[in-house]
Amino acid sequence: MRYCYSFLIAFFVFSAFAANAQVSGYLGKRFAVDVFGGSFLAYNGPTPSNKGRRFYGEEGGGYGFNTRYGANLSYVVSRKRSLFLGLEFSKTGMSQMAFTPSIGNSPGFQAFDEHRLFYHLDVRTLRFGYRKFAFKKGGLAPFGPYSGFLVNLSQVKGNIVDKKTSFITESTVHLPLGIVAEDFYWSLLFEFGYNNIIRDRFMFHISCQFDPTFGLLGYVRKENQAALTPDYTSDYVGFNQGEFEELVIQRLSNHNLLMINIGFGVLLF
Repeated sequence: MRYCYSFLIAFFVFSAFAANAQVSGYLGKRFAVDVFGGSFLAYNGPTPSNKGRRFYGEEGGGYGFNTRYGANLSYVVSRKRSLFLGLEFSKTGMSQMAFTPSIGNSPGFQAFDEHRLFYHLDVRTLRFGYRKFAFKKGGLAPFGPYSGFLVNLSQVKGNIVDKKTSFITESTVHLPLGIVAEDFYWSLLFEFGYNNIIRDRFMFHISCQFDPTFGLLGYVRKENQAALTPDYTSDYVGFNQGEFEELVIQRLSNHNLLMINIGFGVLLF
């Protein structure tokens, strides 16, 4: 919750600071609310209904679509600038290979049972953004073409919906995986779009959002997680947890890498 409070405080403090120098927004209204949905081809990574080919081969399905939806509250701070605060919801899929020490290990022999896991990841995101509208004679924000950026803070919760275990011995039971399927993810996105007043105070917008945070720069695996299996049977829980957190970053960076959003809104006051 402290992250939510920080974003709210920053949003309203900045708005209050700029209020004295403001020019009225379109139709004299500065506040607006909108709902939106976004989607793009899931060319790299699974979706909730498509497990991907990493562990499932042809049974994993073909291409799917990444999707998300949410709502924003925006505030015009000058003739061509606005801020917005929003909530976003999305769901995606993720696969992981996890390990547990085999219960039937012989003395002095180290072996691991392998677990192919498929998760549904539920993602809730707090968004704080800035938009700059292209200046046109007689034009006022929030109307016309714009560019800007967003800072996203996401809470991720995973649910294992499919598990395939390969036992190294004749045992049919295994030790707990030790994975706490929760994580936080932050990202910086860039946005280009167009906002149009379609009637009276009603708005329509379309935008393209690009997330280069990890998708463009790449994510470097930690040295202690680079091995295919844990080094010792005592650290398998840390290994599995570290893999989960790393894969969440990789999956969400691919999920958010490129999105086309369409939304509808209304000017409030």
